[in-house]
Amino acid sequence: SHNGLGVGYKRQQRYQEALHTYKQALEIFPSATAVRINLGALFRSMGDLKRAEAEYRYVLRGDPANTKALNNLGNIYKARGHLDDAKVTYLKAIESDSTLATAHFNLADLHRLEGSSGEAITYYLKAARLAPRNASIPWGLGMALEASGDLDGAESAYREAIAIRLHFPEAYFNLGNVLFTRHLYREALDAYRSFIGIWEGELKFEKFARSRIEECVKRIRK
Repeated sequence: SHNGLGVGYKRQQRYQEALHTYKQALEIFPSATAVRINLGALFRSMGDLKRAEAEYRYVLRGDPANTKALNNLGNIYKARGHLDDAKVTYLKAIESDSTLATAHFNLADLHRLEGSSGEAITYYLKAARLAPRNASIPWGLGMALEASGDLDGAESAYREAIAIRLHFPEAYFNLGNVLFTRHLYREALDAYRSFIGIWEGELKFEKFARSRIEECVKRIRK
C-alpha cells in the first residue's frame, strides 16, 4: 500500500511525499524489489542519478537478471553519456527477457543517437512487434528511417505514431519536415499547423514550423 501510494505521489510530481512513502514501505520490507526500483525511478526524476543507480544496483546484487533494474540502469548510463555501458546493460536485459519492449526501444534509441540507423531500425521493429500501441516506437523508427534516406518509410512511421496518439506534436513536426522535403507542401502545411496547435515546448520549434508554413504557402501559390 505504501508503494502504491508512492507511485501515485510520483505521478503527481509530489516527490518528497513519494520519497517519504517509499521509505515507509522499506521500513516494513527492506528488500522489496518493486519498491527499490520505484525509488530509483523517483531519484532519477528528482535529478539524483547517483542515488537512482544505488537502488538499481541493490536490486541487481540480489537478482542479477532483474530486467527492470537492468533497463533502468541502462537509462542512467545513457543519461551520463556512457553509451557503451548503456548498450551492454540493455543487451543484458534483453538476454534476461527477450520480450521486454522497453529495452529493445531504448537500445534502438541508443543506436540512432550514435548514427547506426540500420541497427536502430532492427530494434525499433522488434519493439513495435512487442508493444504495438506505444506511439513513441514508430516515431523513433521514423527518425531512423529518415536518417537512412527512406522518406517513404519515415512518413509511414510518423503517420502510424499519430494514429496511435492523436496529440503527438513531435510526430507532426517530423512528418511536416519529411513532407516538405518531398515537396508535398499542402500536406506539410497541415502537419505543421497540427503541430503548432498542440505544441507546448520550446518556442524555437514553433518559430521553425511557422517559417515552414509561410514557405509552404508561397510554394503552393506558385
